[in-house]
Formats: sequence, structure tokens, C-alpha cells
Amino acid sequence: MHRLFLLALLVFYFSPDIKAQDQSESERISTYFELGNASGLSKYFKDNIDITLNDESKVYTRAQAEKMLQSFFASNKPSGFRVMHRGKSKTGLEYVIANLESGEELFRVSYYFRITDGKLLIQQLMITSSE
Repeated sequence: MHRLFLLALLVFYFSPDIKAQDQSESERISTYFELGNASGLSKYFKDNIDITLNDESKVYTRAQAEKMLQSFFASNKPSGFRVMHRGKSKTGLEYVIANLESGEELFRVSYYFRITDGKLLIQQLMITSSE
């Protein structure tokens, strides 16, 4: 019984979703980017989200956006994520600008969100190469 408890404790400790539970929503999003966790990020997407990836912009459903990000993270495994700036636009949208490190490559990540019914919902996500 003691071994089972210890095993359960280890599983919870190393699970990214459990790790993210004690963080604010904004910190969770940063953690999901750093881990390359598209599934975790998609929980914060609006039903339809505008995504720009290296100059190609398109509106995706939440499921399509998750698959697209899974593919991006598979090709560009994150090694770091650092928020550079946070702000609020005149229209009430909040935004975050960050750097996503992947091996030798650096990407600029920007996302715009609103708090709706107490939940943070990302409306627009842009990932562009810094080079």
C-alpha cells in the first residue's frame, strides 16, 4: 500500500497538468509553451482562433489549432519560454509577447486574450521566427 501511494505521488509530481494546477492561468500558458504541450494550450483557445505561423495566417477551430501546434512543437521542440511584455489594448484585449527558444532557433510569440466568464480565452496567436 505504501508503494502504491509513493507511485501515485511520483506520477502527480511529474505530470505537467498537475504541475500547472497551482499556477495562475497566465503562468500555466507559459508552462504549456515551455513544455510544448499543445493539448494544454488548446484549453485556453476560443472555439475559433486566428493563428499566424511564420507569415501564414488562418482561422482554425480549437481542434485544428491543437493539431497544428502539435506539429509545430514536434518540429521545434521548446527549450525555453520567457515573457517579455504584457499589456492591455484600448479595445480591452490583453496581450503577451514572449520568446520561445527551440534549439538554436528563437521564435517571437504573441497572443491576445480576453477574460470571459472568469476564464482566459486566447483569440489570436502569432508565432514568428526572430531571424
